[in-house]
Amino acid sequence: MQIPLPLALPSPQTLDSFIFEDNLLLKEALLQINMVGNDHSLLMIHGATHSGKTHLATAAYQHAISHNISAYYLDLSLLLAPEVLTMYQSSFDTHSETPFNEMLAGYEAHQVLVVDNLHVIAGYPALEIAIFDLINRCIESHCVMVLTSELGPTHHNFSLPDLRSRLTWGQVYHIQPLSDEGLSRAVQSYVQAKGLSMQMNAISYLLKFSTREFSAIKHLIDELDKVSLSHQQAITIPLIKKVLHI
Repeated sequence: MQIPLPLALPSPQTLDSFIFEDNLLLKEALLQINMVGNDHSLLMIHGATHSGKTHLATAAYQHAISHNISAYYLDLSLLLAPEVLTMYQSSFDTHSETPFNEMLAGYEAHQVLVVDNLHVIAGYPALEIAIFDLINRCIESHCVMVLTSELGPTHHNFSLPDLRSRLTWGQVYHIQPLSDEGLSRAVQSYVQAKGLSMQMNAISYLLKFSTREFSAIKHLIDELDKVSLSHQQAITIPLIKKVLHI
């Protein structure tokens, strides 16, 4: 029995809105996931925190859905949330030795399965075994599986040797960090998507005095947006100085 996990899909993302730069082979691979039954049924993406993995995971899901492909997005970080495990504890078969296998049963029935945040199961044998079994079922049923992780497939934090081996069976991509120009383009795209009035000199100034983590930059732009609305003024360098206390 498949137990549907309670999750809210992150804000819809698209492959077009991701700045790939040196990751063009990864883009090409993601564009092909709608080709169900292709030779590459397992695709793993790994990269540092805030490198865009969840953006790509949700974009891959949306890409499949847009092509009328049966797809499911599963965020594994929910599996380790105590409130989720407590919620489902009563649903598990008390005689089952592998409750996580029961939780993950049936997802291989989809044509595309996107599994985000694989790294959170590293070091938890029961979860690693359950994911290993799910991967095997997906391979057997020709379900295209897209996995994202902060850890590479052979990282020692994955304690199950069979899982480390299985994760290398398909295509493996390491997300290359954005250049300064790429980061600027990503910020410009985010600003435009939010419909904000922010000149290029203000964006350049913001990047000069902020972290290179895109998620942190987006959070800062959201804060600037709130302040600009409350003061009824555009996002300018003086306003950025005020918010950053420069």
